[in-house]
Amino acid sequence: MNVKRPSTAVFLVVSLLLVIGSVPVEADSYQLTTLTPPDGANIAEVNGLNNLGAAVGYYFTDTPTQLIYNQGFIYQNNQFYTLPLPGTGGTSEIEAFGINDLGQVVGTYDHPVSVFPGPYVGFGFVYTNGNFAFFSDPNFESIVPLAINNLSTVVGLVGNPVANQLFTYQAGSISIINTPGYLIDTAKSVNDSGQIVGTACQYYAEYCFAYLYSNGVLTILNVPGSGVISSNAYSIDDSGNIRGTYTTAAGTFGFLDSGGVFTTFGLPQPPSGYILETMNSEGQIGGRVYTNNSDIQQAAIFTPTPEPRASLLLGIGLSWLLAFARLRKVSGSRR
Repeated sequence: MNVKRPSTAVFLVVSLLLVIGSVPVEADSYQLTTLTPPDGANIAEVNGLNNLGAAVGYYFTDTPTQLIYNQGFIYQNNQFYTLPLPGTGGTSEIEAFGINDLGQVVGTYDHPVSVFPGPYVGFGFVYTNGNFAFFSDPNFESIVPLAINNLSTVVGLVGNPVANQLFTYQAGSISIINTPGYLIDTAKSVNDSGQIVGTACQYYAEYCFAYLYSNGVLTILNVPGSGVISSNAYSIDDSGNIRGTYTTAAGTFGFLDSGGVFTTFGLPQPPSGYILETMNSEGQIGGRVYTNNSDIQQAAIFTPTPEPRASLLLGIGLSWLLAFARLRKVSGSRR
């Protein structure tokens, strides 16, 4: 009796589809890690994540009996480090917003007159191996560094009463980036090619959308689908892959933009709610989660976990490949 074998093409196509389909770009399930700062702080937040899983942010205590001003932190290798306050402390505040894969941290430092001469003023900083490098721009009322790439290029926002503008900072020099027609809300990530992503709003527009700034041009990302109300971009890697979120009437979802090809994924769903502040290129998400006590908000990292469906499809795909190889061997031995 002759058994008709499926063609080589059929086996290869089915197996390839099963194996590729079993490796999700982003998982829809996550493992939650909450970070516990010292000093009994009741509010903490992760603002930045590098691609190695290190996090930065800030914490503070605000209760009827105690007030501790914002303190920046680094969380790395399961250890919590508080950034030191330069000067005499007091009402000085540090907030950390970004960290690169080399461990350099950027953020803001606000100080009173007792620390530096002059009025109460804020500086941007780069923190490298225990040392602060401060910078500011006298033409603007505020400066907020938000991200740093592995070439030590810093991006962020400078502000005045009218609007925020993008800036870059490298080797002691600040460059202002003009974006005609757009108000910049955030600058969340910069890759080693200098491409920047964040959120921008058109003048007088009700909602804001994810953008890519590259080679002097700001482009709004058109997340496909109907009814997209708003979107945000949080990370861009050196290959240009962008991760972010978009919102419709049905809720808020994640997206991955790979050269204009969009993949969507689910976001964490902790029982008491959370605020998303950052993503890295490995799919981790950072922010803060609420507890049943609204006065307590914990810094949080969500790490994607493999889906059971993915493992099942991978197993089926490999089984098809093994069966095909055996059938080819048997067929060849009969010739």
